[in-house]
Amino acid sequence: MNDSTAAAALDAVDALFFVLEDGRIAEWNTATDEATAEQSLADRPFAALFDDSDAVEHAVERAAASGDATVEAEFPGAGCAYEFELERLDDGRIAVLGHDISERQAQRRELEKRERVLKRTHEVIADGDRSFDEQIRALLGLAREELGLAAGSLSRVRGEETDFEIVDGGGPIRERESIPVDETFCDVVVADRETLVINDARSDDRVVDRDTHADRGVACYLGAPVYLGDEVYGSLCFYDTEARSVEFSPWDVTLVDLLAQWVSYELRRRRDTERLRQQNEKLDRFASIVSHDLRNPLNVVSGSLELAKETGDAEHFDRAESGVARMETLIDDMLALARAGDAIDDTEPVELASVARESWSGVDTGTATLTIATESTILADRDRLRQLLENLFRNAIEHSSTDSRQGENGGSADETPTPTTDGGSLTVTVGDVTEDGHVVGFYVADDGVGIDADSREDVFESGFTTSEDGTGFGLAIVGEITDAHGWDVSLVEGEDGGARFEFTGVELVENEN
Repeated sequence: MNDSTAAAALDAVDALFFVLEDGRIAEWNTATDEATAEQSLADRPFAALFDDSDAVEHAVERAAASGDATVEAEFPGAGCAYEFELERLDDGRIAVLGHDISERQAQRRELEKRERVLKRTHEVIADGDRSFDEQIRALLGLAREELGLAAGSLSRVRGEETDFEIVDGGGPIRERESIPVDETFCDVVVADRETLVINDARSDDRVVDRDTHADRGVACYLGAPVYLGDEVYGSLCFYDTEARSVEFSPWDVTLVDLLAQWVSYELRRRRDTERLRQQNEKLDRFASIVSHDLRNPLNVVSGSLELAKETGDAEHFDRAESGVARMETLIDDMLALARAGDAIDDTEPVELASVARESWSGVDTGTATLTIATESTILADRDRLRQLLENLFRNAIEHSSTDSRQGENGGSADETPTPTTDGGSLTVTVGDVTEDGHVVGFYVADDGVGIDADSREDVFESGFTTSEDGTGFGLAIVGEITDAHGWDVSLVEGEDGGARFEFTGVELVENEN
């Protein structure tokens, strides 16, 4: 290599520089020696330096013919890629300038990988043949693979418990397992309503003492909040028992955020679709009620008025008035049924004992007695919970063997029952439903005649009644209010032989006292 000023300047730069004569190396700079690690470059074919020699040779030919060319190539074993710009000089030789593009290629590969991940994500969420659970499980597996973590899960916070509804992978938490919410990392996500990034739980004061880390060994965690409407449903999270050697990247966080947003959207869409389905079913039921149940009293009114017109007998007006009263009762109950199923967006802590006593005071209880066997506080719409309890109380009293209409002053709450003329009295109890020693809901039970086992599956249907005077809407309203809260209700035989309505899926609030 000559000692010209130009050559010295080229030796001072990091870019690779060659001058080619007939495709062979005539000149080069110091950076080239370091990059190629070759003993001697003089008079070597330029294309022979590279893995893809054909592509380089074609670029040299294009530059000789047209004046310039560009090619990407790598030196064998160098582990980095270069972009070479070739330009024909006035004397016919070719100058070559090479720039390290390893970082650019790495970025391109990363973008291509992210594009593949997003494409696979779209394929999962657009697959209408998969159930929601199957979609969630596929997305958890996809993200676990991308993040390089052992497990992923969709969790739901219910009161004081975190339910891990779907779990993918072999982590320390099992599917359907429930963990006290304050022992999980998900509690931080729900409380802050923000994505939680933990690279090493051992040095993170927010979680180091929680059961999920201390006893289960979760050492790193990435979780985002999942919403159902405006309320936090739970979290979509990924975790491992090994701390991260490389911190979670902004892309990692973005991916989990995107998946959590889709889950939130899908949960809300499914809820709204179910509500629409129920409303359509309700419209169908109302149409049936209007066309059938109202027709009978309407015929009574019409026929009675016609007979009164023909005979002038006043008793036919009494019969018509009775038909009108029956229609008013049906209409009032239909309106109550329609409102009972309206979506409940806002709930509040409600003391069961307090609202039970209020409900009892709003019903003609006769000689019946209310017993309170609960101190639980639940999240509910207070007005609708009161309506639910009133309907259950009324149903128990009207269908009991006790003559509930003999007392003029009504029954009392928590007092000694007053015997009726037949020597009996009805007791209605509101208490806790427990499972493994934990309160999971509440019940309303009576010691009356109960409900026949063959009829228990039908009692929540509109129009079902065993009373000539009943409209069959009382327990249907109970069912609608239960569904609106997202609870489950079951009817079983009570301990004392009456009917017992059990409500589960209820969100409990821890009492402060």
